[in-house]
Amino acid sequence: MGIHKIHNSDGTIENIGDVQLDEKILTMNDEEEIQKLVDLQYFVIDEIEKKDKIQQIWGIYSEDKIKEILNNDGVIKNYYYNGDLVGSSQLIVNDKEEFDDYGAKSIPFDKTAINGGVILKSKYWGNGLQRQMSEELEKIALEKGYKYMIGTVSPKNKWSFENLYYTGYDIIDGHDMAKGFRFLCLKDLESKKEEPPKRDFYVLIREAYEKLINNKNGENADLKEKNEKLQAMLKRTLEFAETIRNSRVGKFFFRKKIKELPEPEGVFDEVIK
Repeated sequence: MGIHKIHNSDGTIENIGDVQLDEKILTMNDEEEIQKLVDLQYFVIDEIEKKDKIQQIWGIYSEDKIKEILNNDGVIKNYYYNGDLVGSSQLIVNDKEEFDDYGAKSIPFDKTAINGGVILKSKYWGNGLQRQMSEELEKIALEKGYKYMIGTVSPKNKWSFENLYYTGYDIIDGHDMAKGFRFLCLKDLESKKEEPPKRDFYVLIREAYEKLINNKNGENADLKEKNEKLQAMLKRTLEFAETIRNSRVGKFFFRKKIKELPEPEGVFDEVIK
């Protein structure tokens, strides 16, 4: 797990070469490390909201929930650079209640681990850490004997959505959860799918909604009746994405590519009737 650059508070980028992060695997009795993770979650949410006025798009793991994950044989890692807590990743297993909350009724519980998510301070964005952390979670899940990994993602979270999409997750459902509407994503950990080509975020979101809307089979049949609601969600999501496109952090991520991205108006014309 390594980084090569840091985004300083004054807007400059510090190139530090290829530096490996220190990692700490949390245990039930490590109160200090658990509290650091709780504080990190609030810190990252606060800095994102302040920078880009993005409403909270994921839940907070409390101290009790973190201990519950660990007690169920889950794995949580905190990552450090020069003593600074960079980010954290969570693998959830043997948690039927959490599994049921995800609505993953057609997936075998005993063969499925949950990608509890990765969280990362913005100063370390752009190092591919989210992907590295996710891939490490998948490796651990395989070592524990799990065949599948599920996770949820908000349609407002461009970075996490793309991370799951480009690392082989398929969208299989969508639910209104405590932290808002979220896509349910599934990955076959034993599959060797090639990484799909890069595509525009607007198009990916549109296709994700359309896939849910047009799915008439099995337990997702009721989604057809939610067409109007999902279309409205799509419209709001595209408006949100346009806000991100024009925000300071959005321009940082798009950089020179920003001029090459299609205007969302084309997507509105095609999808919103």
